[in-house]
Amino acid sequence: MTLGFAPKQEAALQKVLEYYKENGTLRGFCIRLYVTASCSIVIGSEVNIQGNFPDIGFAIEQGQKEKVYMFLDAKYKPYSRMRQQLEGDLIQSAKRYRELMHPRGKAAFLVHADAELENDFEETKPHQYGYFLLKPGKEEGLSLFSKMMLHFHLGWELICPDCGNKEVSEIPTDHDFKKYCECTSCQSFWVQSKCWNSNRHSMPGKKLYKYLHRNYHKPTEHDWDVHCPRCGVSFADRYRLGK
Repeated sequence: MTLGFAPKQEAALQKVLEYYKENGTLRGFCIRLYVTASCSIVIGSEVNIQGNFPDIGFAIEQGQKEKVYMFLDAKYKPYSRMRQQLEGDLIQSAKRYRELMHPRGKAAFLVHADAELENDFEETKPHQYGYFLLKPGKEEGLSLFSKMMLHFHLGWELICPDCGNKEVSEIPTDHDFKKYCECTSCQSFWVQSKCWNSNRHSMPGKKLYKYLHRNYHKPTEHDWDVHCPRCGVSFADRYRLGK
């Protein structure tokens, strides 16, 4: 999966190899991806966070706004047979890293290689902690994490999460609570809607996203509908609950 953001270093892979050759480790290596002239994502390997070293850290700079952070930590354990260990690592790694940067820490996820364990993007609502599979040929979890980071946590909803194209067409609809978005480059399609129950949310935010393929929100049987990660209800629940 490739996002079309431009790194400051033109030959990114070459810079990685040069850094490793010089230092014998990737600890401290960073690369900056530019979204716009004033907006960028800095990806760092084992960057020091108050004496802790998450495997991958994302620092998002958005002009005059405060930086926000997200983290990934790799684990090589058969979690499908070690559920208690999984819960412990979620607290020790994911939760700890996010809380170290509170309130600017948005999300922290474990990355594992156990093909028997399904991805979980809602271990803690709304998409704050979780885990996903990543190994050669199994990259769906990383794609989901990227979509979640760009659209849900950062609100960059007019950037294509599949190719990074920033020219997205909005298709008119007859409803003010949703809009259709299509990438002008790769034709990826997604629907951005709003939770009807947002006035009862105990946490900020109401936007929801659904994609043709690979969703981090819990989907429903309806074409564009999903379960809100903040309150758990879908648009279809509005009629069931008599709202």
